[in-house]
Amino acid sequence: MDGFRTCALTNAEGRTTPPAPGRVCTCTRRGLLLRSFTLIELLVVIAIIAVLAALLLPALARAKDSARRVQCASNLHQIGVALRMYVDEYHYYPVFGDAQGLLPVHTTDSRSVFWDYQLLAYGGNNKGVFLCPGSTNHDVETNWSVRDIYGTLWPNRSYGYNAAGVGLLTSFFEPNRNAGSLGLDCTLEGGLWGGSYAPTYRPESRVVAPADMIAAVDYEPTIDDDHDGDFHPDAVYSLTLTGSHHRSRANAVFCDAHVEFAKTNVWRAPGNRQRWNYDHQPDTNAMPYFP
Repeated sequence: MDGFRTCALTNAEGRTTPPAPGRVCTCTRRGLLLRSFTLIELLVVIAIIAVLAALLLPALARAKDSARRVQCASNLHQIGVALRMYVDEYHYYPVFGDAQGLLPVHTTDSRSVFWDYQLLAYGGNNKGVFLCPGSTNHDVETNWSVRDIYGTLWPNRSYGYNAAGVGLLTSFFEPNRNAGSLGLDCTLEGGLWGGSYAPTYRPESRVVAPADMIAAVDYEPTIDDDHDGDFHPDAVYSLTLTGSHHRSRANAVFCDAHVEFAKTNVWRAPGNRQRWNYDHQPDTNAMPYFP
């Protein structure tokens, strides 16, 4: 055969044994002829290897996805612990942004900052915990000093703070309650209600069920994250923004720092509306921040 060495050997009895047609022989030091693979057998082996690879690759991909999910859950747990430390110290939940001049945010920067920046001091200054390994929709700002025309710190992150719950309470629907969000940020939105913009902290005592209230979640930022069109990359104004970084599933951290993993449509389901709201009620008559 071309490209292979063929031979005829004499065995111990003095008889010459020619190689079989289409076979390649391998000679030993004792002159014995050893049987080798045919081309068909080689192709069969290659086919078996290909089948095994096809079976293993999806399993490896799932294992990689699982590792990302576990790392994401670890990130959110660390965020939850930092949030608990912040609340234990001040007895208020941080507003999602524009916190300048209200409560200490552990920074000497004179500009407004967002919720994640306020928690850095409680998380070992590890900015990486705010990035989900399963998300590709983030633009890491390593110096955390992004300045827009308002001079605000807007780092882009993978997790959204539960700022508004399922929507906003209004004096029209709830005459016995002040206008404001149902989430952890009870800021009045002057742009919607005609008043002045007044960032307001949610008291710890107002959160009825911390162990069953979502604090932050995987989410997909869009240009509509703010009603006036500004791009706020790290606040969840609506449960409809819940992302799906893990095969149509998402992690969420609760106010007691525990993390749960579920399908995206589960987080958005009507039966889970109360888990977004500080009063632990579904509040179906609330005005949604977004349609």
